[in-house]
Amino acid sequence: DSRQFSLMAGVNVEEQRQVASLSKIMTCLVVCQIIQEKRINPQDYLTVSEEAANVKGTSAKLQPFDELRIIDLLYGLMLPSGNDAAVALGEHFGSLVGERKGLKTFLKLMNYFAKKLNLDNTYFHNPHGLTANQNYSSARDISVLASYSMSYPLVRKIVRTKEYEVTIFNQETGLRTQIWQNTNKIINNEIDGIKTGTTKGAGKCLCVRVNKHYIITVLGCDQDYHRWVDTKILAKTLYL
Repeated sequence: DSRQFSLMAGVNVEEQRQVASLSKIMTCLVVCQIIQEKRINPQDYLTVSEEAANVKGTSAKLQPFDELRIIDLLYGLMLPSGNDAAVALGEHFGSLVGERKGLKTFLKLMNYFAKKLNLDNTYFHNPHGLTANQNYSSARDISVLASYSMSYPLVRKIVRTKEYEVTIFNQETGLRTQIWQNTNKIINNEIDGIKTGTTKGAGKCLCVRVNKHYIITVLGCDQDYHRWVDTKILAKTLYL
């Protein structure tokens, strides 16, 4: 049961540290929760703001005033790890809750869910995970968050997807097609998503689900190679 969690093993699991784009697991969860509570159709369209399109870091290559579906933005959030998609979703869904400052409201919801899930070593300053002093979590907290998130069918479907093709409309440039690749390079029949993350402060991070029951979270690797290999080694022990 993805809503049940017990820690099997770990090292420095309670240590507060930056977790880069693993923060987007919470962004995705909050969006899915609002969709469920307010009975929003994920096929509905929204418009990307200039602020969202111009955010720095990893990108879904969105442009100002792009129009695409909510479901498309969720794939753009979790596969290519789009910071632009994170802000677009945060602005839109925060405003649906009732306040004009959508992104500020959305961040309050992210931290509300962190408290609800007893993520005592977690605080979110932004929806994408770019380096900030007040944006941190721990290996245990990310694992709990990921376990809970995977109880949502839509989250499970998105994070196990390797490639996603999207059609985007823009009034100035017309229609265009983009293909987003999942940044997780070790997805297979046993390993689902869930999310990668990389910043200078956080190092190379990875959170995956193994055999539909186990969550592995690796933080602070100094090289890409290490997060893939370390995760595979840990996953292999679960097959025995």
